[in-house]
Amino acid sequence: MIVGITETDALEVFFEHVQLEVTGSCNMSCLHCRAWDEPRLGLSFPTMNGILEFVDSEAEDKFGVTISGGEPFVRKDLPQIIGLVASHSVGQITITTNGSLVTEDVLDQILCHRQSVPVSIQVSIDSAVPSEHDKFRGHPGAFAKAAKAIALVQERGLTATMRATVCKGKIPTMKSLVELAQSFQVTSIGFGTVVPFGRAIDNSMGMEPIEKRDYFLEMVRLKEEFGPSLDVITEDPLKFALRRDDVWDYGGVDLDDECSIGGCTAGINTFNVTSRGLVTPCAVLPITILDANQKSADEIRREYANSLIVRNLLVRKLNGKCGSCRLKQVCGGCRAVAYSLGGGLLGSDNTCWL
Repeated sequence: MIVGITETDALEVFFEHVQLEVTGSCNMSCLHCRAWDEPRLGLSFPTMNGILEFVDSEAEDKFGVTISGGEPFVRKDLPQIIGLVASHSVGQITITTNGSLVTEDVLDQILCHRQSVPVSIQVSIDSAVPSEHDKFRGHPGAFAKAAKAIALVQERGLTATMRATVCKGKIPTMKSLVELAQSFQVTSIGFGTVVPFGRAIDNSMGMEPIEKRDYFLEMVRLKEEFGPSLDVITEDPLKFALRRDDVWDYGGVDLDDECSIGGCTAGINTFNVTSRGLVTPCAVLPITILDANQKSADEIRREYANSLIVRNLLVRKLNGKCGSCRLKQVCGGCRAVAYSLGGGLLGSDNTCWL
């Protein structure tokens, strides 16, 4: 897809991933929920198909799809959604879940609908102490249900992974979570921190810059201790501020080339679709690029390519310390954090320690 950045210059971008929030409904009350105020709607099949046709036409190769919510397993037609997604040029489907509604029957139906596309189920567990996880999720028995879900997924031959949210003051618990993931024999554990939206808007669970640095340092230690048998990962672009080329894959980004972009690629090679059918740069950045409801792939393409939001993210003319940082092209800071902390879409990620 060609995106004009000036009157005379343009850049070509290719999508690698899209996230579909198939429902705004959830059966838990998590303390950090970003979608707490979202309407409990379900993303329609025509809207999903239009989005997938659009991404299909603008992807250089097979692309990844994340099915999220809300809680995706709330939808009784989740297997049919998997079938729709698998009918496009998709190389990997990931379903995020709290695990409480995962059953043998639903997994068997997913297996029938997935065709030949690999499917992984990412189960959220935020503490190795069951009572603490249950409290964080606002749901008695949440830990036991998540553990059972992982076992059911593995019994069916699907890939099981774990995800954990790390709040302020919880860095010392990360190793126990990795050990738990290892005991469950999952393939990876992904860590994330709290972005102050929804129930977490007061940022009481968010990290200050020095703690954020220590969070990444701990992740590096865990990667070195538990790899390669268990992949310890994070999507937070600030990981690149550590300058550990031996740990993080920099993707061949040239620091001096403004057309070479890594780190936060929200709205560039990936985007999110809310349960209301609104296209946003990512799941935690609530800025609407376009409304995809009742629109064809061509209409979506035209609006996306002409979006000022997409152009600004692509050009990466950032403000504050992110704008003058040597690592701007390889990192760029988290645009969602910058926005949520009052800096705007192009502001500084003030959780950075540099």
